[in-house]
Amino acid sequence: VLTFDCDYEAVEIRNSRIYRFFYSNRFVVAAAGITALCITLVYVSYGIFPFGDYTVMRMDLYHQYGPLFAELYDRVVNHQSFLYSWQTGGGSSFLGNYLNYLSSPLSALIFLFDKENISFAISFIVSVKCILSSAAFTYYIKKSLNSSSFVSASFGTLYAFCSYFMAYYWNVMWIDAMILFPIILLGIEQIINKGSIKTYCIAMVLLMFSSYYMAFMTCLFSVLYFFVYYSVSSSFSDKINPNMIYSKKYTVKEILNNKFINSGLKFALGSILSACICAVTLIPVFVILRGSSATSDTFPTTFVSYFDIFDFITSHFAAVEETIRSSGDDVLPNVYCGILTIILIPLYVINDKIKLKEKAAYILLLIFLLFSFDNNCLNFIWHAMHFPNDLPFRFSFMYSFVLLVMAYKTIINIKAISVRDIGFVGMGWIFFVCTAQKMATTKMTEATIYATIGFIILWTGFLMFIRKSNVKKLLLSVMVVSFVFCEFAVTDTSSFIISQPNEDYKINYKRYTEAIDYIKDKDKDFYRTELCYLETRMDPSYYGYDGISVFSSMAYEAYSQTQYSLGMFGNRVNSYTYNTQTPVYNMMFNIKYLIQTDVSLPPSDNLYKKIYTTSDGQANVYENKYHLPISYCVSEKIDDWIIEEGNPFTAQGDFFELATGYSGVFKELEYLSSEYDGLDGDEVTGNGTYWFNKTDSESTYGNANITLTPNIDGNVYIYITSPDVKTIEVNSDRVASHVQNIEEPYILDIGYHEKGDEIIISVDCGASESADSYFEIYSYTVDEDVLKEGYNKLLNNSVNVTSKSDTKISATVNVKENSYLFSTIPYDDSWTVYIDGEKAETFEIGDSMLTAQIKPGEHQITYKYTPKGLIIGTLISSATVVGIAGYIVYDKYFSKIAKTKRRKKQ
Repeated sequence: VLTFDCDYEAVEIRNSRIYRFFYSNRFVVAAAGITALCITLVYVSYGIFPFGDYTVMRMDLYHQYGPLFAELYDRVVNHQSFLYSWQTGGGSSFLGNYLNYLSSPLSALIFLFDKENISFAISFIVSVKCILSSAAFTYYIKKSLNSSSFVSASFGTLYAFCSYFMAYYWNVMWIDAMILFPIILLGIEQIINKGSIKTYCIAMVLLMFSSYYMAFMTCLFSVLYFFVYYSVSSSFSDKINPNMIYSKKYTVKEILNNKFINSGLKFALGSILSACICAVTLIPVFVILRGSSATSDTFPTTFVSYFDIFDFITSHFAAVEETIRSSGDDVLPNVYCGILTIILIPLYVINDKIKLKEKAAYILLLIFLLFSFDNNCLNFIWHAMHFPNDLPFRFSFMYSFVLLVMAYKTIINIKAISVRDIGFVGMGWIFFVCTAQKMATTKMTEATIYATIGFIILWTGFLMFIRKSNVKKLLLSVMVVSFVFCEFAVTDTSSFIISQPNEDYKINYKRYTEAIDYIKDKDKDFYRTELCYLETRMDPSYYGYDGISVFSSMAYEAYSQTQYSLGMFGNRVNSYTYNTQTPVYNMMFNIKYLIQTDVSLPPSDNLYKKIYTTSDGQANVYENKYHLPISYCVSEKIDDWIIEEGNPFTAQGDFFELATGYSGVFKELEYLSSEYDGLDGDEVTGNGTYWFNKTDSESTYGNANITLTPNIDGNVYIYITSPDVKTIEVNSDRVASHVQNIEEPYILDIGYHEKGDEIIISVDCGASESADSYFEIYSYTVDEDVLKEGYNKLLNNSVNVTSKSDTKISATVNVKENSYLFSTIPYDDSWTVYIDGEKAETFEIGDSMLTAQIKPGEHQITYKYTPKGLIIGTLISSATVVGIAGYIVYDKYFSKIAKTKRRKKQ
């Protein structure tokens, strides 16, 4: 009886849906397992979580995406709006940041971790996405080619660890495209073969929601692939002759029944339905992008080639350096996806089992992708009408996918290839690699050459062995998995750049959050806080305070340019970072509190009041004595404010004078002397341009010392720019050896000085690549008497905020004369200003700041944010979902009833 029960249970298990599902997809699971083993090897080798304290945080992931994940965590946990955020950039669309960086369904995995350990969460997400990419490719092979084995599982691993992933794994939001891309192409094949759009629509909707940017590239490829796959799988012989249509020989029904037209219409329908379902996100993000740098490029007017074909072929080698930057030597696409692949491609061309039209279609597709990489105009189109600042060829994983599919078709038809041909191909590749060694690109090393030759020999021997012998499946499985794992271990593991431990990433987390919590408990008003020195470019998101700093592709470009011109550390395009600024700037931008650690100079007592020290004694909170609210009334003369790059003190001083009527808030320092060592240089009396040339043009040494002194007591600020100089050092009796990197210059606060104090600015000119160059010095003291007068005038005309949320501010104001209601909220069409319930006309001051005109008297002010396009997008998405649901209900129930009635009548 016991035996019978056990057998019965075993039969039940084998017949269960779950068992049948996993058994039928056992090699998909195997692909995931092999990839998991590989990524585990990497994580163990580098000590990445959970095998150590290191993380995958790198470059933009460190400075940008990581903090944004932390903000996402806060917004979900604290039930905050997803539409707008005051935390970064002085105010920005969180919806834009969410849809650009965070909207992957796998982002939910961050909630398995504490916010403090967000870098651990991201490391985990990267590994999961890598594993799913492998599984998706193997599933595609299974369904498309009806082939499933450890060979297909190994090819899934090659896809997951192609050099696109190795180069851009830290762009975690792009990896969703690697996962969904094979499923989308499978959906296109199902449209052509079965007439079903379900798989295509589901996968495309997921990708459009996860990453609209990668979805754009995938949509372009999908159109190409539709024609490629149709030409391979179907005949065009039944294509309708246009002349016969005109002669009315065919009815509309007959035309629509044509396979090509029917498939094309369904493909178009599936694409339109996918876009309509995602209209709630696509339309608002399109509007948001209009104000960002991502849409500021123009179509190129000339053709430019990026690389030679010979160099491009070498980028398929093992252990080549991945391309990250768009500038420099040998900017090549990341297309390596295994040495086995490049051996199999020539064999694909000569394989008699593969149809000629299929070979022609796939080779033409590869050539088109190659031309897209190499041609600036096509490259511009692929990247959504934009030239990437860095991280070029963001669609190169598509090329690797096609290459791997062609290679897999070759290996399953390997019996059609002679051993001799395999040997010739192997020797041909070895000859090419040896030739490439003589003309090596900067991406290649000796390891590249020898690793590539070694794996050519290994894989060529493997192919000759399986071609010549009747290899048992078990042996074949062990060999291919072992070789793939071996190639990954030797060539790919070194491609990871792991240098950031979690402990370093969160080193200030507890002390900063303690300081921020203190401020929030103390002050319920609406204000901005900043760190005197930022760890990442998005610290406001990571630590959870309303700040001014930002680094995001969704940042307002005009506002970024304004911040740069005002002396902020930034790139004019999509980032600006706060370092202790002038009191005029802090007044303008609603900055009330500063948090300082010993990595920066403490704010001066005359301008700030120290109000708190964290429990570990490592961070101090300072309150700004000259603080203004988010909005205040200024003179209409502010219309004359022209903000230009150059002297940021002029830009700030002009604003102060035009807004208040008080001039001379900044007083220029007096020039004392200049000394040059290893240089010949000009003497400039005060602020201005100092030209120099090296005494020895080949020398790497050269130094200039400029001595200045303030004419009044007060805080001193310095701004230095140069096309060649990298660093400066400031010394005085009150500041001991403060070094600043001026590659991206910003205003440097060197604290309070008395009249007559000597300040020495040492400029290191030795690193200059030019024999002659220049540096510009702007140095000023703040006249606190003028500052107080102007501050009091603005304070008396400022708003009193009565309530504030992420998308709405309510306030009152008493206006003395016709004025402008000025705010440092970045200008956005989605903001509406109401004065006494009436919608006010808004415009930009300084090309970027939200302003409205206001008349004398007491007024109720309301700022309200509603993303443009959100309402219409919601309506389109809702209508589409309801329509699809209605069709499904009709198809499942009412059509059955109709069929039953027809049968009864018959």
